[in-house]
Amino acid sequence: MKGRSGGFTLIELIVATAVVALVAAAASPAIFTVLTGTERNNHRVTALTQVQNAGAQISRDALQATSLAVSGSTGFPVTLSWGDLWLQEERGGTTWVSNDHFVTYAMVGNELERQERLVTTVFDSTGQQQGPAVVSDTNSLIAQYLTAASASWSNKVLSLSVTARFPLAGERYVIEETRNYEIRPRPQ
Repeated sequence: MKGRSGGFTLIELIVATAVVALVAAAASPAIFTVLTGTERNNHRVTALTQVQNAGAQISRDALQATSLAVSGSTGFPVTLSWGDLWLQEERGGTTWVSNDHFVTYAMVGNELERQERLVTTVFDSTGQQQGPAVVSDTNSLIAQYLTAASASWSNKVLSLSVTARFPLAGERYVIEETRNYEIRPRPQ
């Protein structure tokens, strides 16, 4: 009888194919879950980050504010203002620096923007203004993908509700996150 050649028999190939098919069938749901779970979690983190950015930034400014106004049907724009006065000692003498902050939060489409006007005035030790006040304006994008935002002012509490959706449309796994904040500004 001749010796066996180095190949596989038909039965061995059929058995090996069946084993590979069973392993692939068992692993495919897990692989699918990992792949889609990652996409879903990334969308959730994006939406949540946008909501938290809006809440944290408005809270930070509202806690400093001595003046607060909400307007419009949703409470936006929200306008805040406060001032800082600090002593600056230099070789030439003592001066006082006054910073007046005027901040407005406005919804522009699906984005929350922060507009700040900072007015800096320097006074000498006798209270006389030293030169003209310096005015600087800055605009910042605070959050995007917002589908709803509302603010109200009642009983010395700023109530804020922010909802973000990511992606806004067109993809599977659209995630929406909403957070509510109650902020009590410093006493006047």
